[in-house]
Amino acid sequence: MDKLLSLPANGSAHGGEIDALIGWIHWLMLILFVGWGLFYVYCLIRFRRSKNPKADYKGVRNHYSSYIELAVAGIEVVLLIGFSIPIWSEAVATLPDQ
Repeated sequence: MDKLLSLPANGSAHGGEIDALIGWIHWLMLILFVGWGLFYVYCLIRFRRSKNPKADYKGVRNHYSSYIELAVAGIEVVLLIGFSIPIWSEAVATLPDQ
């Protein structure tokens, strides 16, 4: 993963864990980027003027977007609580010798 992201060599004992976390965050951002891009193309095709000449002001009638938002928030919570906080707590568990 380090070669793929062009990360520098690890300079600490916990550098590998932090690099892995950075890798997971990059994968999440790639999935979100591709997902939003596909949604944008879908909206361009679905709501083009030739197919919908008159606007519909009633709005969305389902909760799919809410479910997707909850899923993304859940993944971010897992990244924060499941990965970031344990790495940070391990790094600051002991004070360095003076």
